[in-house]
Amino acid sequence: MNTDLKKKLDRLQKELELIVANIGGGGGGGDASAANQVLGITELQNITSNTSGSATAANQVLGITELQSIASGSVSAETTAFKTTALLANNTAYDSVVDWDGNVDGYSQVQTEILASHDGIIDIQFFDDAAFTDLVRRITIPYVAAEGYQFFAAPAFGNFIQYVFLNTSGVTQTDFYYTTKILTTAISPQLLTTGAFIAPAMVATLGRNIIVGQDENGVFGNVSVTETTNDAGTYKNLNVVSGARPSELAGRVKVSEVVDTAVSVLQRTITAGKTFFITDIVLTIDNSDTGDAGRVNFRDGLTVAGATVLPIQVQEAPTNETAVQVVTHTFAEPIEFSTGLFIEEGIGINIVTGVVIGYEE
Repeated sequence: MNTDLKKKLDRLQKELELIVANIGGGGGGGDASAANQVLGITELQNITSNTSGSATAANQVLGITELQSIASGSVSAETTAFKTTALLANNTAYDSVVDWDGNVDGYSQVQTEILASHDGIIDIQFFDDAAFTDLVRRITIPYVAAEGYQFFAAPAFGNFIQYVFLNTSGVTQTDFYYTTKILTTAISPQLLTTGAFIAPAMVATLGRNIIVGQDENGVFGNVSVTETTNDAGTYKNLNVVSGARPSELAGRVKVSEVVDTAVSVLQRTITAGKTFFITDIVLTIDNSDTGDAGRVNFRDGLTVAGATVLPIQVQEAPTNETAVQVVTHTFAEPIEFSTGLFIEEGIGINIVTGVVIGYEE
């Protein structure tokens, strides 16, 4: 085989790979009818035999010429299904069936673009039949004009699709652009602009992801989650170190109890069916009793009869002076009160001031 022929055959191999991709819908060369695509496949089969090693030089050169002619008939990867810029009056809808039969058979992806001067509702329905009676799935998306241009792309569910936009703004539009393109190659399960509305019926790529953390020995381990239930619902929080305090997790309302008392007092009555969790205390206790060490008890109850949860010992006051003790603590595991937070002035002559921080749920 001479050098020139070998070079032509090398080019043939590259062109053949490109044409196969184009006929399958992956290329961008001009529009081709279904008949042309079928014809192209048949011709490829013939040309493949003509350009094999056993073919004559003349047939091999002829095959190269035929391949080049087929390349111009490759299928388009993207087609505009419909496009409208006609302005809509209030409570008036545009329906894609006016301009398009909705047929997406043979297409794998659809992408919709919209820009409107006023708010409205996008209604996308996927059907199995051309009469639009056998509904497969439906997505309703609110359009907010203030958010501007929006883009939605998804697989072509069903065989026929109907797109509707309803102007719900109360006035006639001053600008409107609404179009859908159909593609022969899928982009992804769902593409949206970054701030677009996410409908429950949309689909997404499902993946399993593991978050790991490194301990003080350099060993990695999976991060677990903790379920919490509060007024806002049930949440699963990652057990990771962050700037958020336990009282600041999603859905929790931080409670700060300001303490200023020289006598025993019911500081807080706990809501029925809930628990008060104390995460932090910052207290200053003055004991003026020169004969005894002071003692303050945090009890779970409405009276002094409640169970002691946190006892605090205060030093005895020196002669003619008071003993001042500052107590600050952050609890790794919050202490719990189910009935009430009762602060008991026990032994000594004590004045307790400060703040107790936590949450109730």
